[in-house]
Amino acid sequence: MATRVRFAPSPTGALHLGGLRTALYNYLLARSAPGGTGKFLLRIEDTDRSRFVPGATEALIEGLQWAGLQFDEGPGKPSAKYGPFVQSQRLDRYRAAADDLVRTGHAYRCYCTPERLAASNAAAVAAGKPPGYDSHCRHLPDAAHDGARRGESYVVRFKSATAGTTVFHDTAFKRVAVENATLDDFVLLKSDGWPTYHLASVVDDHHMDISHVMRGHEWLPSTPKHVQLYAAFGWTPPVWVHLPLLLNTERKKLSKRDGNDGMGSFVDRFRADGYHPEALLNFVGLLGWSPRTSKEIFTLDEMTGEFDLKRLHVSPAVVHFDRLDWLQKAHFAQLVKKHDPALVADLRTRIPEPVAKGVSDAYLQDVLGLISTRLHRVPEIVSKSPYFWSDPDFSVPGTESSDLLASIPHLAKLARATLDAVSTSYPTTADAWTGVIADLAKAVGVSKNVAMLALRCMATGTRVGAGLPDTLVLLGKETVVRRVAKHVDGV
Repeated sequence: MATRVRFAPSPTGALHLGGLRTALYNYLLARSAPGGTGKFLLRIEDTDRSRFVPGATEALIEGLQWAGLQFDEGPGKPSAKYGPFVQSQRLDRYRAAADDLVRTGHAYRCYCTPERLAASNAAAVAAGKPPGYDSHCRHLPDAAHDGARRGESYVVRFKSATAGTTVFHDTAFKRVAVENATLDDFVLLKSDGWPTYHLASVVDDHHMDISHVMRGHEWLPSTPKHVQLYAAFGWTPPVWVHLPLLLNTERKKLSKRDGNDGMGSFVDRFRADGYHPEALLNFVGLLGWSPRTSKEIFTLDEMTGEFDLKRLHVSPAVVHFDRLDWLQKAHFAQLVKKHDPALVADLRTRIPEPVAKGVSDAYLQDVLGLISTRLHRVPEIVSKSPYFWSDPDFSVPGTESSDLLASIPHLAKLARATLDAVSTSYPTTADAWTGVIADLAKAVGVSKNVAMLALRCMATGTRVGAGLPDTLVLLGKETVVRRVAKHVDGV
């Protein structure tokens, strides 16, 4: 059977790390299929209308595209055989499937009111039993179904097996067995005619020829229901693959609110903070899967070549966000080394527009090359190193830059000495600037460290940054002279 997999999110909000990992593993399985024959589908499961968020589908698609996980079939890609790929556009198929199960005796109409269901659950709990449907309508005589013809409200429930064990094989968790007595008669079709997840996902996976159902661990308890549904329809089930839980550092299930700065684990948030998509994919890819070697830094193509379902983990994966920062640093360094034009474009869009027009791509590439040893995300570069395109502002008392400036001894002398040293012959190498700084310190009678701090402060407005000699070379004569000249008369 050809490898056909799907990522099937509900449009209830933004894409989060758990969803990204599920999408990634499905993508990797499809792309690693022999001969490039695998297909990666996107299916939007929007049958829970109470949780539907307008615009969420578009946001999910944009998030996948940003990450580089291009789907072969899905919304916006019509398919006469498998489409449409939005469940709200496939309602007739689910209703027909439910009717077939009723007709073959595998399902039945249930007329129980919400009040009766609540009373039944309360009685079960009072008797020390788990809550669940008591099969009240399972054995109603045919005459009782006349109510349906009179327009009486009902749901369609599946006739779960009442004895024995449902057994299935999961690629990660191996043999899984569940006593059928623990399963109640679950709802397939709600009273408004909309399907539940159980019915819609099984029907769609079958009709879309899905070969592997790879999804989060939270769906493992539902799988016995799906196994019984496949048997009732007379269909061959797919390969089951359930992924391990993601835990935070307190070993609790990772929340969408968790994050390395408390800002949440939504993909959009990491994107806005300047994390590169391949660094984020590398990060989530290693949360539940191990490569064959000790290699830790992967591009998407490299992960595709390594991916193997046999190397999925069973134990929950603890999410350490400092690991993401380490991977971001590694990926950022590689991208800078390759002169990736996307980084330059990103940097240009984040600096003030009037300033951006006055700097070349080559200059911005040099900035990235210089600062990447200290900073590894473009927004961080913009916020912490604005001196590469804007003069420092010392006009506001009490700021870090103005306080630093006021603390430096002999600043005016150092400024005058600097102008004397570089106005006629500007140093164009880091080594040359190192020599100039040493000469300035000797001439003014201060330590080399004080001379360096004074120059850094006048040129950048900061105490720390990339190597000072390299920074002064990159800023150039016009900028450095202009900035230093402002301090000749003291502050």
